[in-house]
Amino acid sequence: GPEIDREPKNNLIKVPHNALPPKVISVLREDEQYRGWHDSTVYFESNTNLYLVPVKSEGGVKIYGLSKDGKPVTFDEVSPR
Repeated sequence: GPEIDREPKNNLIKVPHNALPPKVISVLREDEQYRGWHDSTVYFESNTNLYLVPVKSEGGVKIYGLSKDGKPVTFDEVSPR
């Protein structure tokens, strides 16, 4: 049958740092936990309207999902295999 109830695939769009909302940029600059964000590619996830910010850490990569107001909504940790 038709796959209506399937999750839409995550639509990730690369966002240049200079195109990020001002509030997101100021949060990333001011908050210690985002140190190193400038070295990574930020993605906008269109189905959740979140900006995904990968930050390298000792244990792998931490991925923060921020709203356009710079509020942290999601957190994910990817450990190296």
